[in-house]
Amino acid sequence: MRRDILKQLSFFVFFIFILNTLATFFGWYTIFSWFDNMMHFLGGAWLALVATWLWYEKHRRGGRGIVSILVFVFIGAFLWEVLEYLIQFLAQSPDSLATLPDSVSDIIFGLLGGLLVGYRKVKTIKRQQ
Repeated sequence: MRRDILKQLSFFVFFIFILNTLATFFGWYTIFSWFDNMMHFLGGAWLALVATWLWYEKHRRGGRGIVSILVFVFIGAFLWEVLEYLIQFLAQSPDSLATLPDSVSDIIFGLLGGLLVGYRKVKTIKRQQ
């Protein structure tokens, strides 16, 4: 099971990379207002997979649950938003999209993606016991 999660992680990060590259090239972030939310949802789902893979043995023994995954996803999403603000500051670009409402929305969508994947993975792991 842990090896399967690693395969899913690899596929998922590649999928997100390709999707982001296409979106940047074709301007999907400006054409589709929902696209950024979807990408943060996928990012949160990927972070939940990372947390599940890191703590697989603890999940199997019942030591970690969905709350630990969501904390991991929240920290990752928060750090990503800090990075966006830092890039905007260093580039001295007032036109960037890093605003407080956008950041809160990004974190919420990341948590939703993390909740969906984290819940399913923890449930699957516990079922296999």
